[in-house]
Amino acid sequence: MNPKANSFGLNNGYSVIWFSISYITGAYIGKYKNNFIEKKKLIAFPILLAIYVLSSLIRYKLMYYEVDSLKNKLMKKILIIFKQLFILKINSIPMILQSISLILIVMNINYNKYIGAIICFFGPLTFGIYLIYEHELIRARFIGNLFSKESNQLKKILVIRLVFLRSIYIFFLYAVLLII
Repeated sequence: MNPKANSFGLNNGYSVIWFSISYITGAYIGKYKNNFIEKKKLIAFPILLAIYVLSSLIRYKLMYYEVDSLKNKLMKKILIIFKQLFILKINSIPMILQSISLILIVMNINYNKYIGAIICFFGPLTFGIYLIYEHELIRARFIGNLFSKESNQLKKILVIRLVFLRSIYIFFLYAVLLII
């Protein structure tokens, strides 16, 4: 709807195109997951967990490392490039590694049949919920500043609870709209 916006760009991972790529990648992993992971869970789980933890640590260290503290101009440029590649984008290398390892870890958890049925019911709805939520008119009119009104006046733990409860409310509201 906005002629100035690039509708088909990746937008640092904040676009419907990138979410679609992520969704298709997750579906591909789910459909064609390697038998190695199923047969060698004792080996695969620690490796996947290590990948997740290491990529999280890399992001954390780079996020809080100050560029101004370096005196060497080349090192400053390298650090800026690393920050742009690893932190400022959702589609950065550590985030992709975290996502894939988390998908594979969660896929290898054995759920009871009721939790599995709930996941199988709501799982396919998440893409549609995301598309509704990301629409410019829906976000501007209905979501707006839903999460920021009380954040200055309330304690942090209460704000976290409100954000969590409102997120669940929005998820189920949009899920009902999709089902109807």
